[in-house]
Amino acid sequence: MRDKYELVKVPVVAAEKNLIVDSTFLTIDGNTLKGSCSVNYQGYFGNELYNSLLYNKGDDERVYVRRRMAKGSNKFIMKDYKLDLNKPAIKEANISSTFEYRIM
Repeated sequence: MRDKYELVKVPVVAAEKNLIVDSTFLTIDGNTLKGSCSVNYQGYFGNELYNSLLYNKGDDERVYVRRRMAKGSNKFIMKDYKLDLNKPAIKEANISSTFEYRIM
């Protein structure tokens, strides 16, 4: 058995199909910066996100999503989120969330 092996060709995703597209919209309400965002992961990025979320459920899922969606500050408060993992065959996934920052 040690002398037997099989070479398998692994499909390569073209570079232009490996994308992270982040659409973020902000409003100011008094002393609070509120926002909503949608991040679309395609190609290897979508595959990695999809596989990671298979093993992160409940509180672990929320922590993982918050880490992916955080916008550069420890004042980031993620309100809610929605996952769209319905396209694993084409390696595409989406996270949408709402968030806020206290300005003062």
